[in-house]
Amino acid sequence: MKKFLTLLMAGALALSFGLCAAGCDINKGDGSDELKGVEVTEEQWNVAISDVTFDNVTFTQVGDSTITQSGGTVSVIENITIKITQDELAYSGSVTNKATGEVNTVAEQKFTGAMASAYRTTYTKIFMSVLEKKDKFVYNADLGAYTLSEEVVVEQTAGAQVVTERITNGKAIFNEQGYLVSFSCHMYETDVRSGVTNMAYDANLTWTFSQYGSTVITPPAEESGDSAVA
Repeated sequence: MKKFLTLLMAGALALSFGLCAAGCDINKGDGSDELKGVEVTEEQWNVAISDVTFDNVTFTQVGDSTITQSGGTVSVIENITIKITQDELAYSGSVTNKATGEVNTVAEQKFTGAMASAYRTTYTKIFMSVLEKKDKFVYNADLGAYTLSEEVVVEQTAGAQVVTERITNGKAIFNEQGYLVSFSCHMYETDVRSGVTNMAYDANLTWTFSQYGSTVITPPAEESGDSAVA
């Protein structure tokens, strides 16, 4: 179990290929129901989720999820912090087994180069794959949030492996400066290989974003880079 939870922390929660691993302050946002944002233009939306904006940001991923594999089912609470700078990435956090109370904590791990880039894709792909579909969102002035109007299905295929994400109940909140403050959704993801379901991931997820342009990874990650820095 501990090995599996460690893999989950390392990025497997996204089941991706390769690694398969309040107010309106731009540096604050708790992702709660009380948090309200503003309506943004299409241009502001596109800038907010652009690679340039995400070249320097800190965000947390909190999830209440159930993972089913051939060995059984486990329900966990994920709480992960990701720091991204232009050439580096660091993650840390914990995964708690809801049945046993066991907490698996991972101290901050730092990456550079190709590994940093790969982990960046792993940790951002879920919300980015939805936010890129602005036409699927409707602004709700009472909530101060954009809500997803329909299910979004994202499918990736690599040989005999098919990973399918079904995302519903999406809610995106932007602040007055046009920054993305929070995104939450329900996601059901399956990893099917040669017609057999290898893993299913059912989760309610919330990301909160802060420190745009001011995120610092200290001490600096090593230049060598395709390996983690202890």
